[in-house]
Amino acid sequence: MKKWPLLLLALLNCSKTNNVSIDDGADSGAQLAPPANTAPSMPDCSVGTPPQTKGGPMVHVGLLGGNCFWIDQTEVPRSDYKTFLAAADTARYVGPGCEADSTHSTTACEQTNANSSAKITLADDHPIVCVDWCDAWAYCEWAGKTLCQGNWTKEADPTVSMFYSACSDGGQNPYPTGKNLDAQACNGAKNPVTGCESGSCTTAAVGTTACRTPEGAFDLAGNVREWTAECSGTSATSECRARGGSMIDVDLTCSSQGTSYRKQIGYPTVGFRCCASAP
Repeated sequence: MKKWPLLLLALLNCSKTNNVSIDDGADSGAQLAPPANTAPSMPDCSVGTPPQTKGGPMVHVGLLGGNCFWIDQTEVPRSDYKTFLAAADTARYVGPGCEADSTHSTTACEQTNANSSAKITLADDHPIVCVDWCDAWAYCEWAGKTLCQGNWTKEADPTVSMFYSACSDGGQNPYPTGKNLDAQACNGAKNPVTGCESGSCTTAAVGTTACRTPEGAFDLAGNVREWTAECSGTSATSECRARGGSMIDVDLTCSSQGTSYRKQIGYPTVGFRCCASAP
């Protein structure tokens, strides 16, 4: 019996040396560290107050593992671009590399491409086309927004590219309509009504197709390609990406890097929309 105190003392010394508790199991209050390499998740953007901007309505979306932001619900329609051109101060909005391009007129491009296979629709409710990157940059700045931000080398990274994250629901879907492309909903080359393979090859009025994301953004695939701020540099000779595809394109995946163009050239298949950081 005299050996028990010595044995108990040995157990106590052992527990202190190895930081092992032999109490009744009460919680010490220590917090477990989160597991390493936790996958990023989408922020909750279900609520929020839209910023005070010009132009059409915006929808609230987010960057994977990042913050919420706002994106135009539709491509910029011709009516809104006309309002911009009529404003008195448009010439002061000059983007990087755009010093020689401050008129923002689309007339020359429209005349040059009047007989193009990709038909230019001049109706006010159709997306403005023939804008170059400098025009799109200027409009978004005038409207209190920006072109959708991203990175030239990370076009399919939903933690970086606003356009890609909004289109793909944070990288979860290859198309804005989900896992599969609905060719009848999105105005690509294979659309049976307006697509180029049908012989029509024209735009649809903004906000009228069934090509929309769960948050309510229309035509992030098809209709017109859209200028973004994903540029190779800031000079006049730099190229910038036009994402999303148009009525002439078969590949309408959100991850497609799109087509890159010089900043000061407009095309009949290219328009744009704007983004804005959460206020």
